[in-house]
Amino acid sequence: MRNLFFFLLLGLTTAFAQQPETSTTLFLVRHAEKADQTDTSPLTERGKARAEKLAEMLRDATVQAVYSTNYVRTRETGRPLAEKRGLTVQPYEAKDEGFAKTIVEKHGGQRVLVVGHSNTIPKLVNALAGTNLSNLNDDEYDALFVVTVPKRGTPQVVVLRLTP
Repeated sequence: MRNLFFFLLLGLTTAFAQQPETSTTLFLVRHAEKADQTDTSPLTERGKARAEKLAEMLRDATVQAVYSTNYVRTRETGRPLAEKRGLTVQPYEAKDEGFAKTIVEKHGGQRVLVVGHSNTIPKLVNALAGTNLSNLNDDEYDALFVVTVPKRGTPQVVVLRLTP
């Protein structure tokens, strides 16, 4: 009987060990170039081209959710990918300090695009990965942060450059 219990325990342990580790991958980007400094500013033509380039880059990434702050420029940056994937751009509050945890819990094992601002995207990367990034420069629109958050272990960050 003890041997049976041992083999059953061994079998369960082996089965558990063979379960695939699922990571959550977040693509975090500042909104593309804006027309002016107002809260309602849309994207410039260059900004629209950058948003389309982002959608093209992530076309095969199987993104399952798109989030943006509630500004025209952030929604316009995420919209091309959302439309290609048949998704709705979901709003989030950039000042919500629990958003990093919430998004990983809600979208565990998925791929998610988050569009924010020069001062919010680095903070979100820091919260997700334990890094110490500073704000992006005012003219820096090309940084695409890819944060992989494993179920267990240390999150990884890769920075790509997105040129239109």
